[in-house]
Amino acid sequence: MTSRHAIAAFTVALAFAGAARAHVAIVEASGLPGGAMTVTFRISHGCKTLATTGLRVELPPGVVAQTIAKPGWNTVVSPATASAPATVTWRGGPSPERTADTFPLGLRLPSAAGPLYFPADQICGDQTVRWGEIPPRGSTTGALSHPAPVLIVGDAPAAPTGMAVHHHDP
Repeated sequence: MTSRHAIAAFTVALAFAGAARAHVAIVEASGLPGGAMTVTFRISHGCKTLATTGLRVELPPGVVAQTIAKPGWNTVVSPATASAPATVTWRGGPSPERTADTFPLGLRLPSAAGPLYFPADQICGDQTVRWGEIPPRGSTTGALSHPAPVLIVGDAPAAPTGMAVHHHDP
């Protein structure tokens, strides 16, 4: 394994460390530099006893988003300003408090490899839960209580986060 592949594998492992317990996560673990892909933001449940009525996601620099229709929800992409990043906001639903839900989004990824963090606000009526913690470079999201969803831009896509991968012998 080359050092470039070892670094990519380590970075994917960092993403998996926090994804299993995060309440807002990206289902897909990785994408190719400069590639276009559909990502799926997944909420595991509402906010305590409240249904999810919105999700706002900040886009990292160099990422371009295209909305994908989600029945029962309105999706708006807001461009970056001098003082704020570009965002995508879904409003509608609601998603019941004990129910997982997914929010699809088309992305064009930057050409540079590495982790992309998408700080997110899960909106439940008049309450908002911020999922925006980003670990220091080289550390995992495991110690964070509200980690930002992460997508790894690298050489080859890995298995989706939060899903088991089973290999079957022929």
